[in-house]
Amino acid sequence: MAKKLSIEEQLAAYAWLQAIGTNIAAVGQTKSLSKSKKQQDEANKLSIIGNAMQSIANAAQAELTAAQRSTASNKESNELTVIGNLLQSVGNALQVVAGVEDLHTSGSNGRSSARRKTVPPVKRKTVPAARRNKSRS
Repeated sequence: MAKKLSIEEQLAAYAWLQAIGTNIAAVGQTKSLSKSKKQQDEANKLSIIGNAMQSIANAAQAELTAAQRSTASNKESNELTVIGNLLQSVGNALQVVAGVEDLHTSGSNGRSSARRKTVPPVKRKTVPAARRNKSRS
């Protein structure tokens, strides 16, 4: 029979899951710098996986921290930690949703239509030097 882990041991395990998710998302972010469509598609998938891992880990940490409420020496600190973990979980979950949405809106070339749009350069009117000097006087 397996040994039951204490809350502190479970919190440590979820901290590791969160850290692994952070690293996976960081690899995805780095790959997104590539001009290769294949690399960018892989980057998005890694970002989704990493953020999902972080979201799950933060939600579990919030639940475990809330379970410590009755034995916490500083109840206010405990509540703030729970809220912080929940906020991080929701933030990571939103990043997962955005990543999945980006995958679904991608064309057959693996890039989002929003990424393909280019903004035309701003055309600036040049004023002849003689006119610039008159306006300063």
